[in-house]
Amino acid sequence: MSADEDRDVDPAAAAVEAVGDVAYAWDLESDELDWSGPVNAVGFEAVPKTGRAFTRQIFPEDLKQRQRAIAAHMRGTGGFVCEYRLRDGDGALRWIEERGKAARDLGEPRRMSGVLRAVGDRKTREARLLRLAN
Repeated sequence: MSADEDRDVDPAAAAVEAVGDVAYAWDLESDELDWSGPVNAVGFEAVPKTGRAFTRQIFPEDLKQRQRAIAAHMRGTGGFVCEYRLRDGDGALRWIEERGKAARDLGEPRRMSGVLRAVGDRKTREARLLRLAN
């Protein structure tokens, strides 16, 4: 990479990609999603272009938990954190941790920015420790 190319790199996008996370910007009015980072790392069936399409890939048993986390965030301040499973292109379930925060205009949420991280290895270790403890 040349020095000119180095200067053109968005440092936030580069950091997200370096740690293997996937970042999104969600326009809440149009429902459009923009992604950056290694999107295949989370194992989407197909990369969703809208919030509605994204929601359809969340395992149904976990969807309410995500909806509650986002609703609580919209009523308050700070960000939100939740974990859920996504169905990947092979039909397998992958554990995801999502962290996000809404950008507000005159108090109304307009955009949501967030990060998805695959946490399947951590969930496997936690389950193993739980089995060993019992």
